[in-house]
Amino acid sequence: MARSSRLVGAVLPVTVQLLQASGSIYGYAIVNGAPVLADVNARTVF
Repeated sequence: MARSSRLVGAVLPVTVQLLQASGSIYGYAIVNGAPVLADVNARTVF
């Protein structure tokens, strides 16, 4: 099983497209081919 590593609390650069999740205060981005949950205002990874 492949594991992806992500750094919770990492700030996504402005070059990464952040998409708003419908009906949610959270958003997501695709990072290294995997979706990551993020705060759309602070651009931080959960």
